[in-house]
Amino acid sequence: MANDFEILNTLKKIQEQVNQIQKSNRLMSPEHIAQALAFKQIKDELTEMKKMLVVLTKNQP
Repeated sequence: MANDFEILNTLKKIQEQVNQIQKSNRLMSPEHIAQALAFKQIKDELTEMKKMLVVLTKNQP
């Protein structure tokens, strides 16, 4: 049978795992996800603008 020390150590490990999960959940909050999506959209739009600029400059006399 597990002694008190083993039980306390197991509880401590479980609490550490819960803390890590909570920390990772905060890192991917809805605000963070929205910011990441907005950043990707801006980056994609800038990439398209660069492509258009290349085409336009190639067509210049």
